Amino acid sequence: MSWVGPVAKGVVKYGVKYGPQAKILWDNGGKHAQEAARERLRAMAARRTAFEKAETIVAGSVLKQIYSGKQVWVVFSGEEPVDAFPGTSIDLAELVKHADMSARVTPQEYRARQLRHHALQIRERRGRP
Repeated sequence: MSWVGPVAKGVVKYGVKYGPQAKILWDNGGKHAQEAARERLRAMAARRTAFEKAETIVAGSVLKQIYSGKQVWVVFSGEEPVDAFPGTSIDLAELVKHADMSARVTPQEYRARQLRHHALQIRERRGRP
């Protein structure tokens, strides 16, 4: 017995019934949601790139700053800012002028925090405290 026929019939039935409403919803909010998701992916890629660069630098660390309402990840070599992801039009020294330098994170600390977070998620899924 095939399941394709009943599924196709249901898709056609509900597509005809709810298709116009789905199109209206997509026109009103779908494109905004899609752009927000793309922006989130860009921010995650910038963070990943910053930590990858910090791993290749002597005494590398990363500091999150906000510039023009967006997250900017500044890579340091020791006490000197080296690069920013995504790139900014402002000078790096000006960007970190009033920043709390104790909030910098090394790639090793970041990786350890990620592993702790994943371990907690696994415990929660299994129902263990």
